[in-house]
Amino acid sequence: MSAAGQGEPPAAELRTARPEEFPELCRAVGSGFGEVPDERTIERWLPATELDRAWAALDGGRIVGGATASSMRISVPGGEVPMCGITSLGVSPSHRRRGIGAALLARCLEQARERGEPVAGLWASESRIYRRFGFGVATRACRFELDTAHAAFARPAPAGGSVRLLGEDEAFEAFAPLYEALRASQPGMPARPGVVWPLRFHEDEGPGDPPLVYALHEGGAGPDGYAAYRVRPDWGEGIARHVVEVEELLATTPEGWAGIWRFVLDLDLVETVRAWLRPPDDPLSWLLADPRRAGVRVRDGLWLRPVDVRAALAGRRYGVEGEVVFDVRDPALPSNEGRVRLEGGPEGAACAPTGAGPDLVLGAEHLAAAFLGDASFGAMVRVGEIEEGRSGAAARADRMFLHRPAPWCPGEF
Repeated sequence: MSAAGQGEPPAAELRTARPEEFPELCRAVGSGFGEVPDERTIERWLPATELDRAWAALDGGRIVGGATASSMRISVPGGEVPMCGITSLGVSPSHRRRGIGAALLARCLEQARERGEPVAGLWASESRIYRRFGFGVATRACRFELDTAHAAFARPAPAGGSVRLLGEDEAFEAFAPLYEALRASQPGMPARPGVVWPLRFHEDEGPGDPPLVYALHEGGAGPDGYAAYRVRPDWGEGIARHVVEVEELLATTPEGWAGIWRFVLDLDLVETVRAWLRPPDDPLSWLLADPRRAGVRVRDGLWLRPVDVRAALAGRRYGVEGEVVFDVRDPALPSNEGRVRLEGGPEGAACAPTGAGPDLVLGAEHLAAAFLGDASFGAMVRVGEIEEGRSGAAARADRMFLHRPAPWCPGEF
């Protein structure tokens, strides 16, 4: 479930949902998106839901909106930090524009602060909503659409690898170590407990969707890449023009990236390969002989906001040793407001309040956008989004914060 909600002071009672109310909560949240989740979908959501983080908005005893959050950990440059993952937020159409969504979001953030989670994250249903609540775009998501007639590689894929097709349970067991291995060096990836794997691949599955196929690539040292995909058959006019939809694909070695992409692009009878939620620096762009044919589109991915600015900034590592004084504006979470001095480098970081003059004056949403290492403070200064208190401060901060590989969150939650 993605997040949505806005409004003025709430006109509903807010409390955690009781276990027996979970189906009603799901239907109320779904109604905000014009959806009616069926029993099978609700059954999928329940095992991955922390009911003490499932908030219901009630009017006259009836649930008219809700929000759910999960206790997560997200990879950051040099490590990982706890994250409040806001997995759903929706309000019934009958109760829009009453501030219920904003109140539910505030309750999630309050709980995150109580639990010591320095950041909160979500996938936004509408990109215009969340900046005013202190969220910034922390990762980008790319979409590829490639005609297989133009899928040749610039150089041959390494020889010697092989691919096995697996059943779902076997696949999740084999995929999980590869996901975790990549996550160690890839900012933006949330930890994925076992209970979350089925939800990741089946949450948005419709009744007419083809089954997922799970492929594991094995190199000389063992498994090093995987793909989960669907094949949509198209026999129009007796000619096969099947479409492959890549649900998730990743690897831990150069051979794995080349091998698993080559496998998907070479599937028989396929004319088009589509892939969503790809990283902005996807190896496919380098592998293709004619990368322009990939038809890349870029949109916002994971949205983050600091819940505790000092803990968040101290929780990651930085590309070079440096110091920056931030003057943070955060009306939605006033406890974040004020000046802090960040001192950090490759080996560690510390952040504390300070009375020193600011290097950068910015909102929580700007700090969030730069937190994982993709957005540039210098770019924000150039367009007037943030203010530079000292000449050269943005460039100095960029040298500290910018990170490669670019942050990537490979799945919505």
